[in-house]
Amino acid sequence: MKPLAIDKPKVRPLLAFPVRNGTQERIHLRDPEGYSDAAIEMEHPTYLLITLMNGTRDVPELREAFHRRTGVHPPEEQIRELIANLSRICFLDDDVFRALQGRVEESFYRSGTRPAALSGNAYPEAPQELAAFLGSYFAGSTTPVPEDGTVSGIVAPHIDIRQGGLCYAEAYRQIAKSRARSAIVLGTAHGPIGGHRYAICPKDFETPLGTLPCDTEALQAIEADTGIDWTAGQFGHRNEHSVEFQAVFLKYLFPDREIRILPVLCNSFVDLLDEAAGPRQDASIARFVEAVSKYVTARPGEVLVIAGADLSHIGPKFGHPNPLDKTDLADLREYDHALLRHVVAGNPETFFREIQREQDRNNVCGVPNLYTFLRILEGLEGHLLRYDQYFEPPTASAVSYASLVF
Repeated sequence: MKPLAIDKPKVRPLLAFPVRNGTQERIHLRDPEGYSDAAIEMEHPTYLLITLMNGTRDVPELREAFHRRTGVHPPEEQIRELIANLSRICFLDDDVFRALQGRVEESFYRSGTRPAALSGNAYPEAPQELAAFLGSYFAGSTTPVPEDGTVSGIVAPHIDIRQGGLCYAEAYRQIAKSRARSAIVLGTAHGPIGGHRYAICPKDFETPLGTLPCDTEALQAIEADTGIDWTAGQFGHRNEHSVEFQAVFLKYLFPDREIRILPVLCNSFVDLLDEAAGPRQDASIARFVEAVSKYVTARPGEVLVIAGADLSHIGPKFGHPNPLDKTDLADLREYDHALLRHVVAGNPETFFREIQREQDRNNVCGVPNLYTFLRILEGLEGHLLRYDQYFEPPTASAVSYASLVF
């Protein structure tokens, strides 16, 4: 492939959202694929200039395009400096980024384990500190736990543990007495995982508390039954938190017992919103669900199914026009509880129809893994343990999440 000329810069797909500090609003940019660790904030005019960098304009053309939209001619040297800075932090699709991409991917594929990507950031890296951190959330939980350990599955959040720790603990307490030796963990893919509906990571998952081995028996059985290589999109697991947080809780809960995991990321179902039959008509989903269900059913009491799924994402951070107020949060609670009634009933089709009815206006990122979870455990009803919302003042936005047991 011919390298892109730096004088016609092309910005990589970046996550952008507004951040408010008092009366001033800035735009926050970061790399959703996690190649670059950089995160930057800027004024709206700078963000506009960056959005014009699509690989078709050189510096003079960028200057003119910006002028047509704003009436302002930024100095060419200022534009060149911005391009150089974006290249330096690997936000451009250029040779600097591709060199980093090659190194990162080679390192991932050569490793037999998947490192704890968020250790020391989203949760403590030191084992004793992490155990105390997680234990503080369990100490506040009073929900009864099944004495016989007969739990088929749980739904836990995947929001930052510092915000959702109590909700995680309510779910994971339910499996504390489980005799299961394996857990199929269904996470949300927040980045690309290729063309398949699901991506399985065949690597052991590291945590500061120890390593959880991959359930290779489950992987082999599912691939044999479906004839599909579900590991093709495994690179998507590298920085994905939705499975990693579940792995951390599992290892905390079972420190002295080997429990294997099958780490699964679920791709977006957005393309199915306009399909009358929804996911039920998708052959790939059906083959995956049937194979997993067969594996679980053949091993009663030995395999847990876990969905790491958040609910609604609303407010300016997630593309909605207006900052949220208390009324919006009350309305959100009402919407989420109506949606959760379908989850509690164990009905994947009415759950997805509700999402379709609103065209997923609330950005429920847990749709694919909740739907898949309900299909795998079809016929079982659940119990809502806890519901919470996290409101983020700088963005006037909110994320909702819940814990359930089946």
